[in-house]
Parts: sequence; C-alpha cells; structure tokens
Amino acid sequence: MKGKYSMSSTNYTKIQNITPEFLSIIKLPNEKGKKINYLMVLPVMAPDHNCQYSFPIGFASVCSALKSSGRKVFTLNLNYKLDPVKLLRHSIITNNIDVVLTGGFGGSFWNLKMIIDEAKKIKTDIITVVGGGIITADPEVAMEALENADYGVIGEGEITVNSLAYALETKSDAADIDGVICFRNGEWLSRENFPYVLNLGVLPFPDFVGLEFGQMLEKPLLGVQNFFPRAKDIQKNYIAFMEISRSCPNRCTFCFHSSGEKFRQMSMDTIFKLLDWLIYLYPIDILWPTTEVSFADHRFAIEFSRRIQPYNVKWLMDTRPDMVSKKMLTAAKESGCVYIFIGIESADNIILKSMQKNITIEEVERACYLADKVGIMMEGNIMFGDLEETMETFYNSVKWGQAHRKWISSFRYIHIYPGTHLYKVACEKGIIKDRVQYLKDGFPLVNVSKLTDDEYNTLPVYISIFRLENKLEEAKIEPQSDFTVNVMGRCPHCAKEIHYYHFECVFNIAPQRCPICREHVIANPIEYCDSAKLNKNAEVLLKGPGAIWAVNTYNFYWLLKFMPVLRADNVKFINKDEIIIPENGRSVKTLDGKEIFTPDIIDHERIDTIIVPNRPKVFNEIKRQCAAKFPHVKQIVHITELL
Repeated sequence: MKGKYSMSSTNYTKIQNITPEFLSIIKLPNEKGKKINYLMVLPVMAPDHNCQYSFPIGFASVCSALKSSGRKVFTLNLNYKLDPVKLLRHSIITNNIDVVLTGGFGGSFWNLKMIIDEAKKIKTDIITVVGGGIITADPEVAMEALENADYGVIGEGEITVNSLAYALETKSDAADIDGVICFRNGEWLSRENFPYVLNLGVLPFPDFVGLEFGQMLEKPLLGVQNFFPRAKDIQKNYIAFMEISRSCPNRCTFCFHSSGEKFRQMSMDTIFKLLDWLIYLYPIDILWPTTEVSFADHRFAIEFSRRIQPYNVKWLMDTRPDMVSKKMLTAAKESGCVYIFIGIESADNIILKSMQKNITIEEVERACYLADKVGIMMEGNIMFGDLEETMETFYNSVKWGQAHRKWISSFRYIHIYPGTHLYKVACEKGIIKDRVQYLKDGFPLVNVSKLTDDEYNTLPVYISIFRLENKLEEAKIEPQSDFTVNVMGRCPHCAKEIHYYHFECVFNIAPQRCPICREHVIANPIEYCDSAKLNKNAEVLLKGPGAIWAVNTYNFYWLLKFMPVLRADNVKFINKDEIIIPENGRSVKTLDGKEIFTPDIIDHERIDTIIVPNRPKVFNEIKRQCAAKFPHVKQIVHITELL
C-alpha cells in the first residue's frame, strides 16, 4: 500500500517533519557567525558487502536535526564502499569540510577511530565530533580511547548537536553546553544532563535518503530465516527498521539506555506518518520496529495492529512476556505480524530477579503457550553469566531450553557493556582493570558470576551438548574387538532402522547422514550404553590410584555423567596438552570441577591403572608412552572394554 506522499507533493530528498516546535528548541545559525561545512559520516557497520546491518536510526535522526537547522550538512555512508578512506578524503577536500561528525556504539570503536584519525590527517585543523552509545556509556573513557575526538555528544543528540554547532560558529565555549564533553585545561569537562525531547512527534524524520537507507535494504538480512521462517519463499525481502519509541521502562542489569532513562513512545499519528514516508521511498516487505522495547504496553500494540492492517505489510514485534495477552496476539497476527521476540534471558527465577527483569519463567511460558495457540512465532534468548549465576541456575535454564526448543532463538553469554549495572560492578570489583583497554579490545567476556572461571569458560561446551537434536532412536551399541563400536537404531526422520559400523570414538556428537533418507542424525555411542555396567566395571578397576588419560572437551561431560566413580579423589584426569575451549579459545585447568593433569602425575601419584576414552590410535600411543616412561603402570584399558 502506498502512503500519502506523492512526488508532486514533496521533494523526497528533503528532511521530513520539520516542526516549528523543534526549531524553537534548537540553536539556529547566527547570521553573523562563521559559515561552517559539516560532514556526517556513518561508520562501516555491515559485516560484509552482501548483507544488511542494523541501521542506526539515532544517528540518522541527529543528521536530520542538524540539516533541519538550515546548516550546510553533507552526509557520507562508508558501508559497501571499496575504499572508505579514499572516499572520506575525497568528501572532506571536495566539500571543504570544517567539522566531521560520526557516532555509534562501542562495538564500532575502531571504525569510529579510523574516521576521526583519518580526518585529522587529511585536514589538521578539522574539528571532530563523536556521539552515540560509545560516548554516553562512559564519556571520559571513550574520549581518552578515541584520542582524536575534539568533542563528544552525550545522550540524545538532536538538540545538543545544534547547540555545539552554534558554539563553533560563534566561537563560544562548547564546554558550557549540556550534553557535551571536551578537554579543557588538562582535564575532561562534561555536562552529562543532556537535553532530550519528550514529544517524539516534534522531531524531524531520520535522514534515510542522505544515509543511503535504500542501498542497505537491497541486501539480505543475516539470519533472516530465524526471524521470518517463510523467508525462503520470498524472492526479495525489503526489511525496514523504524524507531517508534525511545529508552525502556525497565532497568535490567545487562542493559544500558543511551537515549536516557525516560521511556517515550511516538503517537500513532506520528508513527504512521513516518511509515507513509518510508513506504513512499522504498518497496518495504517487512517492517521491524527496532528499539529497546517497541511494545511495552499491550493496548499500544493492539492499536498499532489496528492501524497497520490496511498497509498489507508484514511486521515484527519485540515485547515483554508480562505484556502479552490473547487479544494482543490475535490482533497482531491478523494485521500481518509474523514474529514476536520476547526477552526471556533466563529460565531460573533467581536469575530473573537478579537481572531486575521483573518477570518470572511462568509468565514466559504463559506468553509462549498463548502465541502457540494463536499461531504466531515467538522466541527469545537465554543468557548466562549473571551475578547470581551458578552451575545449578545454568542447568535449570538449559534444561528448560531443551524442553522448549522452539521458543529459544539462541543461548549466549551476557556481554558486559559500559553504562550497565554489570559494568559498574565489574569495574568496582577490579574484574575490569583498564576501562580504556576494555573498550579497545571490544568488550571481551568477563566473569562477574558465582561460577569459577573454568566453569564460566566451559559453558559453551555444555550448551552445544544440550542443544543436540535429531538423535538416533531406540539405539544400541556393540563393542568390537578393535576398540571401535557399531551403532544401530531408528532414524528420527524416516523411522527406518540404520547401522553405523566401527565408530572409532565412543563420544561422537558430530552429525551423521542417515544412509536411507540422507538427513542428519546424532548417533553418540556413549548415550546408548549400559551406564550402570560401565560405572561398575570402572569401579572394579579403580580401587587404587587410577587415571583417565586423553580427557578433553568432547568427552568429559559423558565420562562424569555415566561413570560417577571418576569423581573420586584417587582418579586423575590427564591430557598432555592444554585444554582449550573451542567456542571461545580460552584455556581451562579443570573440567566440571576435576583438575586436569599432565602425564607426569602418573609418576608422582604412582598411578597403576589407566582408562583411555579415545580413538584406538590414541590408545596405542598411550600404551607405547607408558611402556617407555611409566613401566610401573599395570593396566591400560580402552573404554570399549568396559562396555
């Protein structure tokens, strides 16, 4: 459906919705002031040239705000460009730029730094300004890390950027402006009580055209099938981002509100005036209102659904479980909503309380069951690493996720970002020792939970195990004399009986192909063994000092699950190499509480019995090493001999 705009009624290249109310609250150019050329530079955000990125609505809004004042503003989007530095140089020189402005979140640190560093090289007296979440979250740290930023804009920038421009034009001191940080007399001066607009309807619409929003729309969205399951049936999806609110009414410990603490929603009239404009500009297939929580009120969602239905456009919603009602879901589905994202975060109520989510897992289940009943896809993330996280709470969440796979979009760590409560805790406890370096390093994972560092680092291994699907059914195994196993069972896809012969590894979670239907099947031999028999046989062997040699991230979980005797102090875990967690590259010294030793422990503890839970080739190599270095070892047994 076309909006109300037409080519005859408006110039599509101009900024839309410039209201008298907005012009009355910003600093307009002084006729006697210096004439300045401004360049708004959007940093590279796309992972590559063939996919979308999260279009920064805030930056585009600040761009519109500056243009609305009547100042001479040029725009430059560096995404999808073969040589961004060359393009930046060309734009600065050709347009005789005096001030370069850029912005974004901390994850764009190096791309933002490249822009201001190169700008200074191109023109030494150029003024550089950086805004966005990177500055708002931790102003002094960000400015120190960026080095070449002359001014930082804190919080919402529509008013502040015009005040800063006015100060530069009239040669007044920008240090006196609310929402600005700068360096004066050897110290950082900042006024962090930035001005913001309560009524979002008075703001100019984002500068979609100037920042080449349409070019991004032509690219596919990474992982779109996760958000829109029928995406494969659509030849070309134009997925458009749109801001309909700012901030969030909640204060979760892992979140930071770069637009301030005051939650504001656009009026319906403003939302659909903006949507009319977007649809006039671009052939939109799917609308994605992207803010911290777009639908924090079920009545707001119902009214939005009513208003959007005539547009015949599919759309995505993000909301909270406690906002969900059958009436809301029905209205959303009937109006074209195809996917709802809810913040699950944890399936343990202790963690949800610690996160200050103000919801319970029971409310999450109620919302998801309602969505199933109405027939609309609903998902959320589960995150790990909260302050109160333990292995027990972790297991609770993962087991819940196992039982409700279709509601989980991902399992992941909590990343600790500047400005959040968790960041403050990590800094206060000395876990983050150097805030500037932490920003430069891209916010590496840090453990603020009750987990040990080894437990924390090993979580991805457990997640990969617990997420296993399509397991062989009604399976059994047959140990072979060559220390391999045969596996047989029923394919979970075609239900035919299938066989796998001479598996060399008893611990095998790599997907196999069904020889009949060719679908992927998980056939992990250890899961089909007689665990009681396995543990009893190990117990008989390990009366004295014993060891499990060749323990690794692929077998430790199953070993301890099916052979609890291995937890005894007289049984040592051995690996000749450092244990590295594949998913995060971190090394650990323990696995599930069991310390990992080098083979030297065999001499030190006079170990006389060794069980090898690895391939026949490794088994033979360990026998050779024992004969040469540890001749006192009496028994070396392959795990298949205990089955």
